[in-house]
Amino acid sequence: EAINPERIVGMHFFNPVHRMPLIEVIRGRRTNEEAVATIVDFSRKLGKTAIVVKDSCGFLINRILVPYLNEAGFMLEEGMDFQEIDRIITSFGMPMGPFTLLDEIGLDIGFKVAKILEDGFGERMRVCSLLEKIYQKKWFGKKTNKGFYIYKNKKIIPNNEIYNFISDKKKISLSSDDILMRIICIMVNEAARCLGEGVCLEPSDVDIGMIMGTGFPPFRAGLLYYADSIGIDKIVGKLKEFENRFNSARFKPCAYLMKLVVNKQIFY
Repeated sequence: EAINPERIVGMHFFNPVHRMPLIEVIRGRRTNEEAVATIVDFSRKLGKTAIVVKDSCGFLINRILVPYLNEAGFMLEEGMDFQEIDRIITSFGMPMGPFTLLDEIGLDIGFKVAKILEDGFGERMRVCSLLEKIYQKKWFGKKTNKGFYIYKNKKIIPNNEIYNFISDKKKISLSSDDILMRIICIMVNEAARCLGEGVCLEPSDVDIGMIMGTGFPPFRAGLLYYADSIGIDKIVGKLKEFENRFNSARFKPCAYLMKLVVNKQIFY
């Protein structure tokens, strides 16, 4: 037990630290306002943007990002082309697709973080088995010159051996719109859960965090602002459709989203 628990504050930097402008300032159960304000001010002096989040598994941004990467893995497992998924996500405006991002982060780190969230949240965050198989192969991405892509003499080519892990039985077809919507909806649902649990206090915390911490396209003004522009009823409708189609509870719309729909409200 800490002697002064009210003075304990966490700082979560994003990789690569010299380039990523975000810091999550982690408030403990007994942290006082003065300590939080001091670290937010210190973060600004470092030239960073700070968002304040509650101490909980995955904090805020990783808790939204891991389901996104995992969902991309499930779609690949179902027979989608990983280059096509990357292309759809970059066309949407992300700086890189999920598989390129996993190669950048390193699948050793990505898989371990995903496992921590699975331990924390159970079946809803179950790590896609394909990611585990690639992790066991030690294809960690750029650092091993081989992940979803092969990095050789400054050339990047797809690692088509990935498809050897996928059974032909699973082949399904998804439109480009559905590939994008599966990823957007799973993130919106998790972000809404975070708001419901008080992990963060404002929709803008999610939006600033996603833009500064993951490169979510700034011209879309943030994940939850984008959800508002699509319509919360459409997001919930898609989640229910995916829940039925893929028979998975990970798409079940959370209570916070359902409340917005019932009350005809939006995040902002």
